[in-house]
Amino acid sequence: MNKSDQEKQVLLGMIKEGVAPTRHNYAQWNLLGDAVLITFNPAQIAPSYYGVQEVTVPFSALNSALVAPFKIKDKGKI
Repeated sequence: MNKSDQEKQVLLGMIKEGVAPTRHNYAQWNLLGDAVLITFNPAQIAPSYYGVQEVTVPFSALNSALVAPFKIKDKGKI
C-alpha cells in the first residue's frame, strides 16, 4: 500500500468514526429557520487543517423520520 492509499484509508476511518450515530458526534447543533446546522469538532471528520466542518440538513429531509405531531407542514417554517 503506497502513501496515497494509506492517507485515503486514514481519511475514510476519520469520516466513518466521526459521523457514526453517537451522541458525542452530534452534540453541537443549531436550529435555523428551515434547517438544522450540525457542527463537527476540528479533526472529527477531517484533518484539522481543513477547519471546522458543518452540514446543514433541511427540515424537509427529516420529515420522513418525524412522527406526525412534528412533521413540517409549512415549507420548513417553525
